[in-house]
Amino acid sequence: MQIPEHIFREYDIRGVVGEDLDAGVAEAVGRAYGSELSARLAGSTPRVVVGADNRPSSPVLRSGLVRGLRSAGCDVVQLGTVPTPVAYFSEYEFAADGAVQITGSHNPPEYNGIKMTMGRGSVYGEAVQGLLRR
Repeated sequence: MQIPEHIFREYDIRGVVGEDLDAGVAEAVGRAYGSELSARLAGSTPRVVVGADNRPSSPVLRSGLVRGLRSAGCDVVQLGTVPTPVAYFSEYEFAADGAVQITGSHNPPEYNGIKMTMGRGSVYGEAVQGLLRR
């Protein structure tokens, strides 16, 4: 699978649904994120909370992401349809090791994306880029 590099941005992964981003890309991101988290925890089973916004494309992307996380050995707590701050808060509330939110944020409706935290800190910059190489 060819994943477009331009969707890996400074603070998130973002692209046009069906063109740059689909369930397969979300699954690959989930697998890479889960593998990175597993490596950091060395031997423990990572627990990840996953939420999604109310865009029509979010449920399909969330399903792909969850498949990828589980294939990397993560325990997944699905939050359902929630705003991004709830996903971030849930990392603390559920004593999770990370949080991932499917969200188009402020972008036009044809876009969607993935925002992530790990170890109670935002995944950004080189850490986002590193997922592409994992």
